[in-house]
Amino acid sequence: MNIYALVLLVEEVNKKRKPEHPKKKKTALKSKQPSILQFFNLAQRPSS
Repeated sequence: MNIYALVLLVEEVNKKRKPEHPKKKKTALKSKQPSILQFFNLAQRPSS
């Protein structure tokens, strides 16, 4: 449940930011997305 809240928070923060440089923001988001996804995947697997 905490994971979902974090994802929503991150998305909200990214959306709240002013679209000054959509290209730059997209690149940063793409770079961060895999890291966040990996973290969630690890959290989902407590000990598998």
